[in-house]
Amino acid sequence: MTIKKNAVATLIVLMILGVSSCYYDKADLLYGSNNPSDCTTAKYSTVIHPIITSKCATSGCHDAGNTSPELGTHALDSASSVRINVRACVQKTMPPSNPLSASEVTSLQCWINAGAPNN
Repeated sequence: MTIKKNAVATLIVLMILGVSSCYYDKADLLYGSNNPSDCTTAKYSTVIHPIITSKCATSGCHDAGNTSPELGTHALDSASSVRINVRACVQKTMPPSNPLSASEVTSLQCWINAGAPNN
């Protein structure tokens, strides 16, 4: 009788462990990845500058002559990188008329986290 109880208890524990280990979501897909190797393509010249010039440094927004900070060159963009991160990546309030895609947000965050290099 004790052997039977032990076998049943062991079976129950194994079933619980088996069911609890069945988790198919990938955390990096759900929450983003902190893996630096995922950021190797976030180059200023080929990725970041085109995002900023097409979505931020547009006429009437972050261009010369407006009250908002001017963007569009590495010097201007890197100087505003903290604010870009807050408004475009964290709060997602910029750009107001042409939202950034998830990959654009990730690229900006990678570039900013790398120190906003001119690469």
